[in-house]
Amino acid sequence: MAPAQQSEQTVPQLFTELQKSVQKQDYDSVIKVSNRILHTKEGYNDPDALRCKTIAQIELEKYADAIKSLNQTENNLHFEKAYCFYRLQNNEKALDILEKFHDDEKCNDLRAQLYFRLERWEEAFEIYQDALRNTVDNFEPERIANMIACAAMVSQYRSGTVAEKEELNEKYDPRVAGETYEAAFNNACRLTGTGDFETAQEELNRAEQLCRSSAEDLEEDVSSELVGIRFQTGYLKHINGKVKEARSAYNLVIDSSNHPLYNALANHNLGTLNKAENILDSRKKFKSIQATNIDSKLVGPQRIAATKNRALLALYSGKPAECRKILGKIATDDDVINASILFQEKEYIQASAELLKWGQQNAQAELAAIKAASMFIEAGELTHAASMLEALPLSVRHDPSISNMLITIHTETGNHEKAENALDMAISYQKKNAGSNTSNLIKMLRRSAQYKIDSDDTQAAAKMLEEIHQAEPDNLAVVAELINAYSKFDLEKAAVVSSRLPTLEELTADLDLEDIENWAKQATYKKVVKRVEEAKTEVKIADEAAPRKTKSKKKKKPRYPKNYDPEAPNKSPVDPFRWMPLRDRPYYKGKRRDNRAKIGVGNQGVAGQQELMERLDRSNAQNSPRAAASPRTDSGPSKKPQKKNNKKGGKKPGKKGKR
Repeated sequence: MAPAQQSEQTVPQLFTELQKSVQKQDYDSVIKVSNRILHTKEGYNDPDALRCKTIAQIELEKYADAIKSLNQTENNLHFEKAYCFYRLQNNEKALDILEKFHDDEKCNDLRAQLYFRLERWEEAFEIYQDALRNTVDNFEPERIANMIACAAMVSQYRSGTVAEKEELNEKYDPRVAGETYEAAFNNACRLTGTGDFETAQEELNRAEQLCRSSAEDLEEDVSSELVGIRFQTGYLKHINGKVKEARSAYNLVIDSSNHPLYNALANHNLGTLNKAENILDSRKKFKSIQATNIDSKLVGPQRIAATKNRALLALYSGKPAECRKILGKIATDDDVINASILFQEKEYIQASAELLKWGQQNAQAELAAIKAASMFIEAGELTHAASMLEALPLSVRHDPSISNMLITIHTETGNHEKAENALDMAISYQKKNAGSNTSNLIKMLRRSAQYKIDSDDTQAAAKMLEEIHQAEPDNLAVVAELINAYSKFDLEKAAVVSSRLPTLEELTADLDLEDIENWAKQATYKKVVKRVEEAKTEVKIADEAAPRKTKSKKKKKPRYPKNYDPEAPNKSPVDPFRWMPLRDRPYYKGKRRDNRAKIGVGNQGVAGQQELMERLDRSNAQNSPRAAASPRTDSGPSKKPQKKNNKKGGKKPGKKGKR
């Protein structure tokens, strides 16, 4: 009877039943009743029934079924359809649907979410900013947090020059802090991107306080929300160079939470702290961020950074081919990594070209040329390194450090003329452009003097040192070098210059004898230890330097096979079975004497009977040589042999036993 009653229900009765199911939030029943309404003539394509069915499917997360039912009929449920595509991660399709229809608050909020996913953060920021100006409702705190999140993404991941980034940060400044911990956390991320690390740390502390106050009774919710704050704190320490504090913060995130995203990011950042050391540990830590569920939650710049880190790890491992494979298309956009790969592949000219290209694009041509020169030096290509340094502008090339590097390269290659020319040009440039600051000029003069001394041109060295002495008359080290230079070709001038040295009284005028004695007492023990250590090292060096007597080893006589004569090998053949164990050799008979083979076949007692009979037969006794050789002599009546009693405990003859 029940099916018959259901078929007789009218559309108004079905709507009444649908309303009851909606109030009970029985979404399965809502879908069934809506289908019954839509399959009637009166309720076919009813918008209210279709809306109830679609919302119930969304609540049950049946987004594909909702899209299928919406496509079957004409309707105005564009927001619901776009939301289903949004939940299925089909962001482009959802945005296409929203762009075709008029704006309202719901569509704008969903459009802003889609812009954020598609990394169009500037457009999402403008939507939220406009909504905050023109709308007042209960969703204002969420809009503020989302707007600050858009500004944070712009400040962290939009590239450009320093001036361009400052302009972007000024344009997309939310100018509102927010009163929720999500807003405070997002603002801390924004300040990190702008470089205001102190204020960012203050905002993180405020976010932690707001999080604890908003969920005092729910410790699990607090701990799960604090994971992001702890991770961001570790990241702040990381970029400020505080490695130990950053490492402890990342380890705390891993130990205190099972959040897959933050755990993967913490492991990844711990791997980057290893740099070129502990490559195996870094390789393990980088694997977690490659999971599918983690990669989909990262933005584009984060994916690129993670990919580059894995490529650099392969490069540190000496695997340029694997590095190129990991990078794929990204390698064409990063000239520095490309140059490093080419350098490991020993393509030095192409690597230097990539570096120079990067320098021109980033307005750092001098840095790129110096880096290329150092790369050539490491590869042993000193000629190319010198050409890179000589191509630098004069202000950079004649800097004391660069000039010193260039002079060293020319000296190593044996091109002394170019080394002297580089010295003279650097000195003349510093004289023209020194001005009031003569420190660079004096450095180059001292370098030139040292070069002249090494080249045995002491007169030119003395000339340079005289010029330095005029600029710095109180520098005693220059006076000492000048005396050393003059002593090799003019002793009179050396004596004159030595008179410029202060007397012993002048040197010791400002010294306090008590301080020296106290210092000597404190340093006595250290000196003794030092002497002992020096003595030990001297003894050790002397022992190592002394020739060691090698023990004469006695030559052992070679062991030959048994019965083998090395002088006559043909007369004493070698046993061919000598490598086999003795028991396995065919001629081995064993060590035990086995007489069982001598026992004859027959009954017991028969063995040896014939021999016994022959011995007892005296018929042939006279013919035997033994009988003839020893004739028996008659010596009177023979005595009867006495029987011996061999039994133990028997009676002796002639004695009676006691009774």
